Amino acid sequence: MVLREEAKLVKSPNAHTQYLIIPAVIARDSQYPFKDAGNVQIIVDPTHRAMVIVPTKGVSVDVTDKGIFINMSEMSDKKISEECRRKLREKIAEDRKEIAKLKES
Repeated sequence: MVLREEAKLVKSPNAHTQYLIIPAVIARDSQYPFKDAGNVQIIVDPTHRAMVIVPTKGVSVDVTDKGIFINMSEMSDKKISEECRRKLREKIAEDRKEIAKLKES
């Protein structure tokens, strides 16, 4: 299940920095991947006006004119159930096929 909730971007009054406020309902959820806080990658896709935030390690992201593709094959989180792992492997295989098709065109 995908977690979805409206969040807020707040601009610093003294700099060009913006802060993303993660709602508690997301941060407290057992599926939330950033509980330990740390470094993340922020990928901005201006074509689709979208932003993706992923862990710095274990995840690669491809941005094409067709969309954003996330590959988590390197992730090894022991908290993920076997059912989740199976679904993740299936999704990764589908994404790889889609990326290959996009690269061909």
